[in-house]
Amino acid sequence: MINYKELLESLAHAAATSQGLEYYGFGRYGRHGEVTAVSKFDRLVPVHKVEKLKTLPGDVLKHLQHADDEVFNNGVHGVRNALDHFHALGYGHERVKISQKIDGAPSVVLGTHPETGKFFVASKSAFNKDPKINYTNADIDRNHGHAPGLAQKLKDLLKHGPKLGIKGIVQGDMVYGESDKEDQGSKVAFKPNTIRYSIDKSHPEGKKVAKSKIGLALHTEYDKDGKAILNPNIKVNEHPDVYNMPVAVDQSKMKFNKSVLTRATTNIGKLMNKIPKEGWEAINHSEIKAHVSTYINKKVRDGESNYDVSELAAHISKKMQKEIDSVKTEKAKAAKIVKLSGLLGHLKTHQEHYQNAFKIQHHIAAAKHHIIDQLNHGQTFEHTYDNGQQASPEGYVMIGHHGPLKFVNRGDFSRQNFNAGQFQK
Repeated sequence: MINYKELLESLAHAAATSQGLEYYGFGRYGRHGEVTAVSKFDRLVPVHKVEKLKTLPGDVLKHLQHADDEVFNNGVHGVRNALDHFHALGYGHERVKISQKIDGAPSVVLGTHPETGKFFVASKSAFNKDPKINYTNADIDRNHGHAPGLAQKLKDLLKHGPKLGIKGIVQGDMVYGESDKEDQGSKVAFKPNTIRYSIDKSHPEGKKVAKSKIGLALHTEYDKDGKAILNPNIKVNEHPDVYNMPVAVDQSKMKFNKSVLTRATTNIGKLMNKIPKEGWEAINHSEIKAHVSTYINKKVRDGESNYDVSELAAHISKKMQKEIDSVKTEKAKAAKIVKLSGLLGHLKTHQEHYQNAFKIQHHIAAAKHHIIDQLNHGQTFEHTYDNGQQASPEGYVMIGHHGPLKFVNRGDFSRQNFNAGQFQK
């Protein structure tokens, strides 16, 4: 069990005390509300040694996870990551960078290829085992001719992308091609995916959109080793033909309620202390984690946000019963029945730990929604759905010392996206 007393008596704590650092909980120390060091295996590690913008594991940008799912995805370390983000935002520290998620499509990769020195464009298939890299329209026809819409956008990007003067490789979302903008009289709009973005033509950003041929929202750059680095402030040349949609959030205008974030952090800390080491190991069960993901997605589609272990067990039973019914031999059926019995037995044995994990998820979500509500104020673009209903922005990505987290209102945007059957990116 995580024990504050043991943490306070650790060698790391002794080292922190000797340096005059305050203890902020969960192995974090600092001064004036800013975390400057963390404890790792009884050693005090300065956070300034961690990269300013977190490099994601592997060579390409991976699918970002929801902040409230960190308790299941990464256990105690994931929860601590969420808490660290809350703490930094509560004290107004800009060591957590905030990037707005833009509901664009397709996701594109472009820049100067390090081997050929030529400008190229690609979809996410640039990262396939057999990558689809496009230097010419003929390449695009060969690689993507089966998807005319995607092919046309890549051709538009190939035509105008070089005007940005990109020396390395960047990634982002295409928000419109040459024929995608909508003239709404005094406004100009574009709808790359689920959300329609509109803005007055008299607005400085609206003027840029109206004059441009294509629009991009860049969020990731690749270093010389091919590592993906999230960066909301990628520097490229300005050109009237290419609208580079701003994604960086001006944090100087953001005021988060410290008491709301502190209350969530306190509740989460109490629940973490109720889960012993074996409980965290039980929650990390790989097969059940996969079922937790599909269970949560179903609840999101149904517009529900209360999660329960007994419901999870019923979800697993229903899903696996379909698998049992789909196999023909008695031997195969028996094997799947034994597997189902084992999963349900694991849930029953560790029911309290899973229920506490769901409670932790609830408190992370509460803090997340407060942060999202504040960030949604003062948007440059209007957001609507096809039916004219006002929409909130897709969400945000918090880029901290220990990895990025996705903040999305799942009851709004995720449910709309699920039920629309989109996810084009």
